[in-house]
Amino acid sequence: MKKKLIMMLFAISICTSVVGCTKNENTKNIDNTSAISENNEANEVDTTIQLGDEIIINGDGAVAENNKVKITSSGTYEISGKLEEGQIIVEAGDEDNVDIILNGAEVSCSNSSPIYIKNAKNASIKLLEGTESKVTDGANYVLEDTEKNEPDAAIFSKCDLKIKGTGSLIVDANYNNGIASKDDLEIKNGNITVTAINDAIRGRDSIVVTEGVFNINSGGDAMESNNDEDAERGYITIDGGKFNINTSSKDIATQSSKGIKAITKITINNGEFEINSADDGIHSNGTIEVNGGNINISSGDDGIHADSTLDINDGNINIFKSYEGLESETININNGNICIVASDDGINASGGNDGSAMNGRPGQNKFQGAGKGAININGGYVYVNANGDGIDANGSISMSNGTVIVNGPEDNGNGALDYDGSFDMKGGILVAAGSLGMAQSPSTSSTQNSVNIMLKQQAANTLIHIENENGAELLTFAPSKTYQSVVICSPEIKMGESYKVYLGGTSTGALKDGVYSNGKYSGGTEKLSFTVSSNVTTISEEGVNVGKFNNKPGEGQMPEGRPPMSGAKPQMPVDGEKPKEDMVNEIKPRE
Repeated sequence: MKKKLIMMLFAISICTSVVGCTKNENTKNIDNTSAISENNEANEVDTTIQLGDEIIINGDGAVAENNKVKITSSGTYEISGKLEEGQIIVEAGDEDNVDIILNGAEVSCSNSSPIYIKNAKNASIKLLEGTESKVTDGANYVLEDTEKNEPDAAIFSKCDLKIKGTGSLIVDANYNNGIASKDDLEIKNGNITVTAINDAIRGRDSIVVTEGVFNINSGGDAMESNNDEDAERGYITIDGGKFNINTSSKDIATQSSKGIKAITKITINNGEFEINSADDGIHSNGTIEVNGGNINISSGDDGIHADSTLDINDGNINIFKSYEGLESETININNGNICIVASDDGINASGGNDGSAMNGRPGQNKFQGAGKGAININGGYVYVNANGDGIDANGSISMSNGTVIVNGPEDNGNGALDYDGSFDMKGGILVAAGSLGMAQSPSTSSTQNSVNIMLKQQAANTLIHIENENGAELLTFAPSKTYQSVVICSPEIKMGESYKVYLGGTSTGALKDGVYSNGKYSGGTEKLSFTVSSNVTTISEEGVNVGKFNNKPGEGQMPEGRPPMSGAKPQMPVDGEKPKEDMVNEIKPRE
């Protein structure tokens, strides 16, 4: 009888241990595959994992212990439910492919990565349609590898990671990074929201985005690929998607806070981008290629920066706020619509590398060099509104097609056009207004004619109108700021023909970026007339002493002497200092 009582008590203790133990020990493993739902079968699920106070595993390849779910072999694992102070850990074989389906799962862990892909050949996370999953970490990690500071992201993978599916994923990263792969990171779809103390999305070897909706708030970079050891790695390719990016940093002098950043190359083929960044909007230590998309940037530093080459082949780019708009050693604009507002240079080509390359700070702008920069404009439409130089090449400029309109500086220490070598104008339309002290026009080697008109200071929005001897309109333009110099280069400026210049008046034409078209001009005062006898014509209003000015149209080198500054040059930021708000806000975007 005593022995029988002991056996009964033992059986009772087993039962109570299953239903009454702590959350860290509740687990149930079921091998009955008939329990897999019809929806799971459609997704070819091998194992289901139901999170909660009791973790229920239906299938093989996964175990649960101490509130941690460990996946140990190849297969497809569907995870649902809520797990607090726990982890999903993938520790499979080197040749195992692990696919995770998040079906409205919530996982939080205060001292490590809630989803930690420690070992596998490849891993994927599918966001199930119509569901929202959430991953949250804490501010203090107990690191598994203190030398490498790993893991360091709310979703951390040591192998190639693919994110797909049309569901939603919210990542709240309070320790460091949001989603990180030490290898390649591919995102094929999904509605992904990431809030991160440091970088939001990081793929060390690469990031490739096909589609998806991204809402990103980061203290560091929003998207980064940072492999600097392999010349074939460290790149970002975006084929589509909608991106709402906001970056900020408490210490911009020491923490990079860029929108999209890569070591070797960034390629944007399509997509919708709203980038508000404390540092560069888009930055590459190598090259950037834009082939399409709609890109809107407000930046505390450069709008788009590439150390080596920036190619714009198509797309719509609006840089509403920047220190410098486009910056690279070589800038090739082949097509697209580009609007730039800059507190310093609108487009800047120079040799060297940016001091902000991987430790960002706005305004430092140490991207300097002599004679190596090149700007090549072969098509497209470009509008620049800059407080510094409108278009600046520490080297040469070439233009063969397209339209460029520049509202340049008001102070005489900068110019609407600024180049050290030559400006070879072969085709297209150029209109550049600004101050007179540093004014330049295309070089005499150009095959298309240009005229540089020097005036007494004119108020902002005062029309300048040029027509030929038959009264046909060549240009009606209202610069957005005070101006003394207007450079026009157009195939309509014909050798041997005569032209008249009017100031003031009104136009009934359609207005775009200060240029009126297809309207009637009236009410202006004739100020100058000229006949084209060379490919670069320079004329000046009576009372303007050209000899005093630091101006030699058509050449990079200028004679000494210039007038007093008509206004103080904007005080540029020192290292680590953000441009002052009034320095940026005093320039208004185009209408």
